[in-house]
Amino acid sequence: MSGNEEILRSRRLPQVAVAPSFSIPSIGLVSFSGESLRNVSRSLRLLGVQVSHQTVYNWIEKYTTVMEKYLDKITPQVSDTWATDELFLKVRGNMKSLYAMMDEQTRYWIPQEVAETKYTADVRPYSS
Repeated sequence: MSGNEEILRSRRLPQVAVAPSFSIPSIGLVSFSGESLRNVSRSLRLLGVQVSHQTVYNWIEKYTTVMEKYLDKITPQVSDTWATDELFLKVRGNMKSLYAMMDEQTRYWIPQEVAETKYTADVRPYSS
């Protein structure tokens, strides 16, 4: 059973006035697609669901709390082979270095660290 199925079956979802079939995809639009809260609210109005952008934000707050509690209980099963990578990205106009390790088999992202420059991160503790 997947994590989503477990949460749905245990009825640990926060109580909201709108069905999860609307609230959960709305959270995905904001979190993963970068859609604005106001645009999600407008899209829901087209489907006959009258909610404000603040309501969509409140859903995100509620579901995030539930998911954090669930994810904190998970102990990942990882293999002995990990891949490491270094990526340079721009955050608010400033270049940063992202260092990450991922399990080769499960693709589980193990540790990660964002550093100001290429030479300021110490990822040695992650490899022991």
